[in-house]
Amino acid sequence: MIRFDQASKIFPGGVQAVRELCLEVKKGETLVLLGSSGCGKTTTLKMINRLIEPTSGAVTVDGTNVLDHDLVRLRRSMGYVFQDIGLFPHLSIRQNIELVPRLLGWPAERRRRRADELLELVGLDPDDFSERYPDELSGGQQQRVGVARALAARPYLLLLDEVLAEQEGDFDPDSRWALAWFEQSGFGEGDYGVAEVLSKAKDTSIAGMMESGLLVSKKGKVRLLRPKELPADWDPAADKRLTVWEMVHHLVRVLESDGEGKAAELAAKLGAGAETARELCYRLYTICERKKRAAEALSYNALVQSWPEITRLARKGVKYEAKPRELEF
Repeated sequence: MIRFDQASKIFPGGVQAVRELCLEVKKGETLVLLGSSGCGKTTTLKMINRLIEPTSGAVTVDGTNVLDHDLVRLRRSMGYVFQDIGLFPHLSIRQNIELVPRLLGWPAERRRRRADELLELVGLDPDDFSERYPDELSGGQQQRVGVARALAARPYLLLLDEVLAEQEGDFDPDSRWALAWFEQSGFGEGDYGVAEVLSKAKDTSIAGMMESGLLVSKKGKVRLLRPKELPADWDPAADKRLTVWEMVHHLVRVLESDGEGKAAELAAKLGAGAETARELCYRLYTICERKKRAAEALSYNALVQSWPEITRLARKGVKYEAKPRELEF
């Protein structure tokens, strides 16, 4: 159990970040702190693992003041994902995830299995990602690794500092709009007015997205284009408003119609954008699973499952005879 008993934090200069906070979180509970930027959310979290110590009052974990806990043991018993992720740039992805288990003395094989398990859990192929370094990953992928690292030693307590707020950071405004709209309406129709309000929130426009080929709008309704409705002669190099959303759905279209070889040729044209497309595809798959949209889940799952082979073929740069892929779910 975590307990804040009139805990306050005043920084040098007299800035009060937290004022006499009283709060109790029982074992097994999930607590979300909501508030505007600068209201003290991060400071509150950091007082739990003593990255910041309270100026007055007390913070206790299981009845013991955090100031009386052994600092190393306290921090190793908790998983913490920072706002800025905090991966070690000189360590591989596997080494980042294995860090705390290694410090705790876990055998190498157990560490390896745990790292592979967690990479799969966050949607990153261990064979493809474990030996990469943080600067080779997109921001969203680094965030996933940060979550995996926090879970690695099966912590007693998990602290997430705005970890989900940056998940769309690598997506362009059109794709962020499409993702939010898809979660709400799928490929079905929705009211133009609602779509317009959402577009302003995502810093884009309905007219611009129509021009880019993401959606159709008529008679006061808006809907996203399905992969099969997209043009077969699409060339990402000639697309003046290229979006991650388009990348994903053209890859889905090509994979379903022509197989992994042709999908690999398209992925090669996308360059570094292909990895961001994979990230969005995984997000879409999880949405479909949660919303019980089996048909769409099947398509996104097929692309995620084929990704290792698609990237392998793309890196070889060899053209293969197109063979339609039989989808399995």
